Amino acid sequence: RLIKSTATAILVLLAAYSLLPETLRFSRGILLFGSIVSFFFMMFIRWLLLRWKIIDSAAELDEINQTIIAGSESNFMEVNAVLQQAGMYERVLGRINPGLSNEANTIGSFEKLGQLLKIYPVKEIIFCEGLLSNKKIIDAMQQLPRHMRVKIFVPGTQTLIGSAGKNEAGNFVSRDSGFRLTHAITRRNKSLTDIIIASLFLVTFPLHFIIKRKPILFFKNVFSVMFFRKTWVGYALAEKNLPVLKPGVLTTTGLPAFLNTLPTESLHATDLLYAQGFHILKDIKIVWINYKLLSF
Repeated sequence: RLIKSTATAILVLLAAYSLLPETLRFSRGILLFGSIVSFFFMMFIRWLLLRWKIIDSAAELDEINQTIIAGSESNFMEVNAVLQQAGMYERVLGRINPGLSNEANTIGSFEKLGQLLKIYPVKEIIFCEGLLSNKKIIDAMQQLPRHMRVKIFVPGTQTLIGSAGKNEAGNFVSRDSGFRLTHAITRRNKSLTDIIIASLFLVTFPLHFIIKRKPILFFKNVFSVMFFRKTWVGYALAEKNLPVLKPGVLTTTGLPAFLNTLPTESLHATDLLYAQGFHILKDIKIVWINYKLLSF
């Protein structure tokens, strides 16, 4: 990606340079040399960041995880369901029986965990509480390789808690992890989009006073968004199982909430798709198409 972006930047720079008048041009050699030198500086900085383990390489990020699950058969099914609902396509290698002996459809027993890790190319292990006590899990974690990814599953919680290594800070995976709206950067982008749209409406306020039938209500919504009391596009239903959003001037259907007449199942499906595949262009499109409804 770095090579492609640099090559594209050099081509665009040279193309723009060729359009300049003769009096503003300087040496093309210096321009090209500076671009190449900057590319090698970026490569060097990236190499340092990889060496210091501040970032991961693309190969490590794109690698298919090879995961084993230590727990009962019911735990195994629950964990698989959570991973699938979260949109995480880990490659589950198999299940480890928490007892002393092997069982059908397992790759071994918990007592032989160390041997199994040497045999199989395991990158991640998920410990299921229940048949495995906390003491057993903690003792096993102390013997894991340094960069082994570790997660712990508590039956009935629909959540995996863990980290990228046994000595690193934890994070969590739940059935909501597949929603783009759970990501901090996505939520910031949505808030920024709200503010930009509201600011554009304020800058062009004379126009809206003329063409809007209810300009007072329109600008009341604009200021509600500006002061973070509302968002331009919110859920059609009062959702409890989706990422939290402020009340919307419009909803995911493009209509204000009181104008939604679709069945509850359809409204929920619309909200679900919005949370999973959110993009700022969706908000812009909904506001643009339904501009006449912003005064309700």
